[in-house]
Amino acid sequence: MKKALDGIIEHKNLLLFIGGAITALAAKKVIESDVAKNFAVKTVAKAMQFQDEANETLLNIKEDAEDIKNDATNIKKRTIINK
Repeated sequence: MKKALDGIIEHKNLLLFIGGAITALAAKKVIESDVAKNFAVKTVAKAMQFQDEANETLLNIKEDAEDIKNDATNIKKRTIINK
């Protein structure tokens, strides 16, 4: 058993290279698969939808802030005029 472990340790770099190559090939196959492509497309579509919703919310917040500012400005002007 020790002899087998020594042999493995001796060729550690070669085994790591082979393991990396196998992992890269497997990852390539997964990435090229229709399942992975469909998952990626759906994920990007949801991210784009989230971005659109976030932009719309931000626009609404800006519009509300402008309305508040305008209302405050009008109140201030009326207060100055009434003095």
